Amino acid sequence: MIAFQYPAWLILVCIAAGIAYAYTLYRKDTVFISPIPVFRKLKWLLFAFRALSVSIIAILLLTPLIKTQHSQTEKPLILIARDNSASIPLKMSAAQLQQQEQGFQELKKELGDEYSIESFRFGTSLQNGDTLTYKDQATNIADAMVELYNRYGNQNVGAVILASDGIYNQGSNPVYNHGDWLVPFYTVALGDTTIQKDAYLGRIYYNKTCYLHDQSAVKIDINANYLSGMQANVEVQEITPTSSILLAQKNINYTNTSFSTSFDALLDAKTTGIHHYRVKLATVSGEATAINNVQDFYIEVLDARQKILLLAAAPHPDLGALKSLIESNNNYDCTIAWANEFNVKTIADYNLVILHQFPAVSTNAGAVLKALNEQKMPVWYILGSSSNLAVFNQQQGLIQVNGRAENTNEVLAKLNKNFNSFIVNPDLEQAVEAFPPLLAPFAEYRMAPNAAVMAYQKVGAAVTHFPLLVFGEINGNKVGVLCGEGIWRWKMYDYLQHQNFDASRDLVSKTVQLLIAKNDKRKFKANPVKSIFYENETIDWEATLYNDNYEFINTPDVTLSITDAAGKSYNFTFNKSERSYSLNTGFLPVGSYTYTAKTNFNAKDLSSSGNFSISPLQLEGVQTSANHQLLHLLSAQTGGQLVYPNAIKTIADQIKKSELIKPVIYTTNKTTPALYLKWIFFLILLLLSAEWFIRKYNGGY
Repeated sequence: MIAFQYPAWLILVCIAAGIAYAYTLYRKDTVFISPIPVFRKLKWLLFAFRALSVSIIAILLLTPLIKTQHSQTEKPLILIARDNSASIPLKMSAAQLQQQEQGFQELKKELGDEYSIESFRFGTSLQNGDTLTYKDQATNIADAMVELYNRYGNQNVGAVILASDGIYNQGSNPVYNHGDWLVPFYTVALGDTTIQKDAYLGRIYYNKTCYLHDQSAVKIDINANYLSGMQANVEVQEITPTSSILLAQKNINYTNTSFSTSFDALLDAKTTGIHHYRVKLATVSGEATAINNVQDFYIEVLDARQKILLLAAAPHPDLGALKSLIESNNNYDCTIAWANEFNVKTIADYNLVILHQFPAVSTNAGAVLKALNEQKMPVWYILGSSSNLAVFNQQQGLIQVNGRAENTNEVLAKLNKNFNSFIVNPDLEQAVEAFPPLLAPFAEYRMAPNAAVMAYQKVGAAVTHFPLLVFGEINGNKVGVLCGEGIWRWKMYDYLQHQNFDASRDLVSKTVQLLIAKNDKRKFKANPVKSIFYENETIDWEATLYNDNYEFINTPDVTLSITDAAGKSYNFTFNKSERSYSLNTGFLPVGSYTYTAKTNFNAKDLSSSGNFSISPLQLEGVQTSANHQLLHLLSAQTGGQLVYPNAIKTIADQIKKSELIKPVIYTTNKTTPALYLKWIFFLILLLLSAEWFIRKYNGGY
């Protein structure tokens, strides 16, 4: 179809213009005036060539448009998704599996060329193809359906055929979350819904991490069907490379046909690392399977204890009081050391240093203070009558105390209502303000603008603006200052008044917690993204390398060696990404592993090591009976139908009869300017060239 942007009658004007132009050119042409008829015919032929070419050029000036229409037929798309989880062969015999396979082959053949068919398998995730291995250790039906919708939701999908036993152990209920499909779901019900005689371990509730010397609570669900009157023993064991250690056990009496109970156990975290545990439920005669009577799980025990150094120039009752108050929190380990005997090379081993009346007048503090500055260590200063205030003022910039330390003043604590670095509840506030006085240097106090005062000095009934306990950060280092000695009196008074140390312990613990910091100063670090993986997870790694200025670099290569419990090694090389390193080592078998990453930078060998575990994903053997009710609901909800493996072929008849599953014809209209048509150009060129050639050949100009 041809359309013009100008009135169509102008085409006649263009044709007339072409004829007029040709007439003007040839009306007085004498070259072809001849009594011979052939020459007279050549003149009319040349006239036609010129008139036609000029008319076409004139018509193109009207910008004609060529409109074309294209039609395309899209066949209905049938999506087939089949369950590839490990539970399928547990519920179906080899003959039944073969029947299912044959049924789907016949279904595809029956649908023939009228439909487009795409096949998938699913378990943990959706994958292309229908080659089934039945090795997926989890079933997520909802995510598989949503993924299909994301891929094909905008195409002419006629139906979804889902073959499954209806058991899902990951994701949400597919009845309520299967994508926004408006197509029928034809479900193929696999397995047997008969409730079998069986006992099995249900879900195990536990924390994947716990802290050293804590107890980790484990709750184990135990279920049994048709085992009334029988009993079995359940055990919790710790699995080591050489043996299994019994940690807890309980005798279970199955009191009814549909039995359910739980077993609680406490596991002591005695050593750090990843601990492998196993729950075993003894089998009884007649159970359908023993696979679901054993489950393994892993718990990582972390040493969250922070090492605190209490450094003093001389013995003092405060030291013992502080150590006991600090170590009442299992996460803190406090060491008392004397300044004149302390090895400054070990100061990096600590997370916080408490300097009690140090720097002191009687002790050289240069080496210790230098080491603190080099390590950028958080420090809590406790001032007293032996403190060297001049050196103290030079060491930190949080507070300046100008006076003589031996001149002391008894001061009480008055809490600052605006302090918000940690929470001070009313009970703690009341207790601290009732504590006996400390001995503070009688001096002039000046604080930095960023100082946060927790308590002011109170002399008698007068509250001063001098700080008693103050916190701040100087050049990125956390600093705390208690401007008085005698904290042992607070502890004793606390017990005398309340028969416990709650208030004094709370104050010291909050102070330590505010100041303490975990600073990993290693220049090379490599580790997996987590310590415990499931067997269906790939293992991702990350590594970082710093130069002497603690800038990220990734110039040298980094190698990784992973070793399993049997001594087998797996070797890899990290990939370089931006300024760090990354690696994916894929899947590894279930078990415990150690690793060592190595690199060489500036002629120095650097290494980073640790351990991780691969935990079995034991979900597929828990439920022994199929859930066909879920499949029925899914089909009924979408207008499909549930069939059994021996009737898979009948789905083809239902699809063919459906008025909703039809081909879709897509029509596309395309408009192209005639000027873009190359054949018109070549036509004009041919007409003009033929005219020119004939004229030249016959002696024309």
